Amino acid sequence: MTQSNDSACWTLQAHNATFDSPEFSACVDLLDPGQGLSKLGYNGSSIQGSVLGVAPNKHAIGSLDEIADAYVRSADLVVCYAQTESRPYALQVYWRVNIEKQRTAQVDVIISVQTRLLESFPNIVASTSLPAAVHQNFSEANLLRNGESDWSYAESVHPEDTGEQKIESNSPGQTTLINQLGGQFLEKGVIRRLRIRGLFLPSENDAQLARKLLATHATEEPPLTV
Repeated sequence: MTQSNDSACWTLQAHNATFDSPEFSACVDLLDPGQGLSKLGYNGSSIQGSVLGVAPNKHAIGSLDEIADAYVRSADLVVCYAQTESRPYALQVYWRVNIEKQRTAQVDVIISVQTRLLESFPNIVASTSLPAAVHQNFSEANLLRNGESDWSYAESVHPEDTGEQKIESNSPGQTTLINQLGGQFLEKGVIRRLRIRGLFLPSENDAQLARKLLATHATEEPPLTV
C-alpha cells in the first residue's frame, strides 16, 4: 500500500482509512468494503449507520493479500482488490468526498471491474443502512429523513448503471438501501464502471437541494481518474 500526503482530510493507516473535516467524518475498513463509510459524523451529529458499502456478490474480502494497492489522492480514497480464483475479476473502488457550499457532504463511490478471463459476469452489491425512513422516491433516487435530527440523506445510482434495488426495514427506524449492480457479460481487458452518489444535507429544503445535486450526477461523464 502507498500513502499520499496530498489530502488534508483522508488518513490511511494499514487497512483503516479516516475522513475528517468540520462538516463530515467517516471511517472505512479496507478489509470490509461492504460496510462502506461508517462511524459517520455530519455537522455535529453522530450517525449510527453506514453508507455506500461495496461487496462482490457471494464473496467476502478475506485478507490483506487481496488488496493490491490503496492510497489517498485529494478527495479520493482508492482501493484496488486483485483478481482471485473465487472472484474472477479485479475490483477498484473510489470513495470520493466533497463538501459543498450548502453544508452538504457529497459522497461518490466509483466502482471499476476488469477481468483477465475471456469472459465473466461480475455482480456487485452496494448498500447503505441509516437510522432514517424513506421520505420520497424520485428519478431513481431515494430521500431518507431522520425525524429526530436535522439531517437528511439522498442517494442515486447513475442512470447508466441502474440495476435491481431493494429497500428493507430491518428494525424500527432503520432503512437499508440495497443495489444489485452489474451481472452482465464482461470480456477480457474491458473496464466496466458503476457509480452511486450519496448526499448528507440539511433537512430544511432537502428535497429541492437533493434534486439539484443529483441531477448533475446524472449528466456527468465517467471520471477520467478511474
